[in-house]
Amino acid sequence: MAGRSQQGLQQYDIEVTQVLDDLVTRRSELEASIQRDTEEANSLAFDIRVKTEKLNKLKQALQQKEAAKSEYDKIIDDTQASYSKLLEASRMLVQSIKKENMSLSQRKV
Repeated sequence: MAGRSQQGLQQYDIEVTQVLDDLVTRRSELEASIQRDTEEANSLAFDIRVKTEKLNKLKQALQQKEAAKSEYDKIIDDTQASYSKLLEASRMLVQSIKKENMSLSQRKV
């Protein structure tokens, strides 16, 4: 009977050892998975920082370009307005000269 008890204990010992080995293997696989995921998360965080810096620089450049464009728009608008006034003044001058010329032509007769 003692032999049977000994044999039963040995069988339990083998089973416990197998279960523990299986648990250790699963834990090791999980640790490897955690390590890979951590490395990927760190890589993504780095990529996000790089992209965020690039985005901020691009936004700043866009603001500067928008400000320059606004200056161009103002200069163009002012120039077009001045040119329109100049054309109107030239048209009026031509009309006035024509009128004066007709007036002078009629006096000579």
